[in-house]
Amino acid sequence: MRLLSEHTKAKRMNLLVFAISLIPLILYIYIAGQRIGLPFDVEWAEGAAVNQVNQILSGNALYLKPTIRFSPLVYTPLYYYVSSAVAVFTNDVLFSLRLVSVVSSFSSGVIIFWLVKRETGNSFAGWLSGILFLSCFELSNGFYDLARVDSFYILITLLVLAAVLTAKRKASLGISGILFAVAFFAKQSALIVFFPLVIYFVFFDFKRTWVFLAVAVTGIGIPLLLINANSNGWFVYYIFILPKEHGYSILDAINFWVGDTLRPLGIAMGFLVLNFLPKSILDRTHNKQEKDETPKKTTIKFIQAKTDLAKSNADIIYLLFVIGAFLAAWITRASNGGGSNNSMSAYAALAIIFGLGYDLALRKAKKANLDAATTHVFISILVIIQLASLTYNPFNYIPNKTDREANLLLLELIEETPGEILIPYRSHLPGLVNKETYIHVVNLFEIAGYFQGEIQPEGHVIINEIRQGICEQKYAVIVLDQPVPWFGDQIAETYSLLQKSQYKIIENGSREMLWQEGLDHLYFPVDTGNPESCYETY
Repeated sequence: MRLLSEHTKAKRMNLLVFAISLIPLILYIYIAGQRIGLPFDVEWAEGAAVNQVNQILSGNALYLKPTIRFSPLVYTPLYYYVSSAVAVFTNDVLFSLRLVSVVSSFSSGVIIFWLVKRETGNSFAGWLSGILFLSCFELSNGFYDLARVDSFYILITLLVLAAVLTAKRKASLGISGILFAVAFFAKQSALIVFFPLVIYFVFFDFKRTWVFLAVAVTGIGIPLLLINANSNGWFVYYIFILPKEHGYSILDAINFWVGDTLRPLGIAMGFLVLNFLPKSILDRTHNKQEKDETPKKTTIKFIQAKTDLAKSNADIIYLLFVIGAFLAAWITRASNGGGSNNSMSAYAALAIIFGLGYDLALRKAKKANLDAATTHVFISILVIIQLASLTYNPFNYIPNKTDREANLLLLELIEETPGEILIPYRSHLPGLVNKETYIHVVNLFEIAGYFQGEIQPEGHVIINEIRQGICEQKYAVIVLDQPVPWFGDQIAETYSLLQKSQYKIIENGSREMLWQEGLDHLYFPVDTGNPESCYETY
């Protein structure tokens, strides 16, 4: 009777935890559903991704010398090519970029669930892991579903991890190597994520993993050399040289550990510590066989596991993946221009260990002959506290009616104004009404040393081209959502801020769209503008 009572209490506690775990899932589904089809930028750099896909769909090279019209982002190209393929069918570039991100984020949750279930035999632990990853939506600054590379990159890195863990033969290791190469072309940060694992394979397990290493090096090296040659060296310039020009912020480096991980994910970090305390790999193997299996079957499965790369090295692989994922997140987060979205690789790794640690805590408590019902309740309460602490107001991330009206007004302004439009933060918008587009401000920031790096020669040229255009009043209207450091003096000489206009933004916009101030910062040419005195300002 006592065992039956304990089982009932555990089942009820699991139902309570499950009910609470549905909250972050519902929140994210609601937000993604509301934002995926919005025909305007939700985040300020989404437009740069749109420009990338438009460049691909137009048949032009992606990595080329930066010009006043276009410069690529400092990422490897796979996400943008996949989104371009989707856009062929949807005929909507922004929607396609977001669709790839949404599918990637949910798929990442599924892979995390599968990895934990495979390792522990505990479906509920797998569920909690997947949910924890989705719960980190707000910690990522709401990037999971946006037209940004991050969710796609996380999905591919998880696929690499899954492939390595399940590899049994050389052919499987070859597939893992191919996926590693794919991960690099999703985002070059994958090199940091898997750097500890590669070092381990080279020095401690080379006889079994040389196929993985050979395929990975070939899969990355040959395409990289070919793309770089075809781009006249611009590919390496954008994906390696420019990112190195970013300065580093000690404050952001500290904030990664305090604000991004330890403070909001303290309980999950506790499970991480527990998971990597010294223990036998056989513990988890036994967990899968303890239900109605004979000793003979257990022995056979253990012998099979010893010949399996995944089983014999699982703990090491997980540990090295966690180290690499945290290292990649920390380095990119601490870089000037790096936001909390860069912490997503750490969230994915921590989510996996959260489920493994949850299962391990339950089993360790059972082995220690602690009261089963009490320990189950205690561990479940920890899970509830962790998930509850990550809840957020979804409406903070959803543009409201005012935002929609403002964006429609802006597009109307662009369409009705004769002549060219300079709108650095949403540079793709003129293209929607068949007008000339210019370089996006995020690309300009990269080549102009905005992130505390050295300004590039191309940056000098483009900045002066834009300055000249302003001095000559080339642009029928200049729309500034936020200040741009290099053009203020020229605008002051030849343009004036429109004080009253039908296009003035309606008040009470959402918090998510506070960066959009373009309709409050419309600059039109003035008759008294003097190009000569304007030229003297730069």
